[in-house]
Amino acid sequence: MPTCYLKVTVQIDDEAEETVYETSTTSTNWVTKEKTIDPPKKGNYNEKIIVRFYIKTSDSNYPAQMANPLVKGRRYAKRLQIT
Repeated sequence: MPTCYLKVTVQIDDEAEETVYETSTTSTNWVTKEKTIDPPKKGNYNEKIIVRFYIKTSDSNYPAQMANPLVKGRRYAKRLQIT
């Protein structure tokens, strides 16, 4: 059975890209993954926040796929928080 891997990173403005979540599965069916980042990542007013999703598989006969990735954020006054 192949293994599929998921890595999620966050980069705020010009800071270094930081891995906030990693997981894997051997299921060949769709698997829902959910993660609340603790502590949350916080960007200041007008800072660019980039969330990247990296997926790969251990067997090219079973390609890793992602559907409908969702990032939720909260705005506090002039601050956006990614959770």
